[in-house]
Amino acid sequence: MRCFPLHTGLTEDKYVSAIEMQPGNPRVVHHTINYLVRGGAAASRDESDPGPGYDCFGGPGVPILGELGSWGPGTKPDRLPSGVARRLPAGSDVVLHMHYHPNGKEEADRSRIGIHFSKEPVRQSFHWMLMLARDFMIPAGATNYELSVSREVPMDLMVHMVKPHMHLLGKDMTVWFEKPDGTRVDLLRADPWDFKWQGNHYLEKPVLMPKGSVLRIVGHFDNSSGNPVNPFREKPRDIGPGEETTDEMLTCVFGVTKVGQDLVRDGYETDIALFASDWERLPEKSGWMLWAAPTAGPAKLASTGSAVRVEFSESAVQVDAWKIQLKYPVGIRAGEKYEVSIKLKADAPRRVTWGVLQNHKPYDHLGPVAEIEPSTEWQTFRKSFASERGEPNAQIVLAVGGSAVPLDIGEISISTKSPDTEKEALPGTSDPSAVSSKTAE
Repeated sequence: MRCFPLHTGLTEDKYVSAIEMQPGNPRVVHHTINYLVRGGAAASRDESDPGPGYDCFGGPGVPILGELGSWGPGTKPDRLPSGVARRLPAGSDVVLHMHYHPNGKEEADRSRIGIHFSKEPVRQSFHWMLMLARDFMIPAGATNYELSVSREVPMDLMVHMVKPHMHLLGKDMTVWFEKPDGTRVDLLRADPWDFKWQGNHYLEKPVLMPKGSVLRIVGHFDNSSGNPVNPFREKPRDIGPGEETTDEMLTCVFGVTKVGQDLVRDGYETDIALFASDWERLPEKSGWMLWAAPTAGPAKLASTGSAVRVEFSESAVQVDAWKIQLKYPVGIRAGEKYEVSIKLKADAPRRVTWGVLQNHKPYDHLGPVAEIEPSTEWQTFRKSFASERGEPNAQIVLAVGGSAVPLDIGEISISTKSPDTEKEALPGTSDPSAVSSKTAE
């Protein structure tokens, strides 16, 4: 995957009513997701990467402000209803997150995005919510393997659009929600699933989804020799989640607005990111992401206002520390000396292993790995290292398996400055109650 930052140069907020994405080379463009980021954040990563754009996996690798739609086979121009638009903040840049599927030869691509500003008053902001199955394995030979994912809705929402996504093993997908009173409301059924025809399915009329409803997705997959588009039809193999066409996904994006929002009435300064990433990751001010292996059981990442809290199931005790990971994206330059600082506490004393790794295969370590022991009081842990090579797509990783004791993260920073000088803090939460420090080298 490759990310291409586009500088907007905007000095005032704009609202986008329509987006059209045109892939330059459909032979190799699998899909694209268009992100909004703080101005200059992605450009610095681009500058440190020798080729056009920069390598990225799972996202742009910098804090996200919002989105500007996506493209997949069959996607049509994305035009929003009257009075509804996406906010494009002043000072933000657009990052095209391009997923290319290699075909064994050199290819060229010049994809384009068209952005249309709204010419009428905007009353409501359009937001995307993402739901996906993270950890699964579809057995070789399975003809009707079922995956499902569900989530409780945090506020009253109007659903305008549903965008399902699976790969070549997908057979069908059903999307619905259950109101707090148990009433079922169907939103979409893709049966049969066709990988070559993916689009943003706008509902004939927006549907009210009350707070407390449970949103559900169920998909079925055919990983047998009888599936004519199975990439391993001659010799089926177990298939897990991933971005490649030969991997699999169960993903659905929802286009929603918040019930009761009226920007004309309340003023445009009231327009904030309503959902940030309550669904699959923390609000963008944090940037932390959580990964857990299936054997580790469910783990939960949530913002508590002044900190980030991680909770685990009892099965986390039985797995290796690296089976549950907290990840924070960073960029590393060759030869620079870095100091990483992080504030932690736990409900009871426990162990955590941390290091700095590549955020792509082969996931090499860029500095020494250390083991630390957070306690019930806030502590600041520090680590210094110098990488022999540059890596724009890196991550600070905390391995937190092997214990079910909840963990809190108060602040994280990374700096090339001396430990005695002021740190260059990453966007993150902070807690002034940190009372002690330890050093991990």
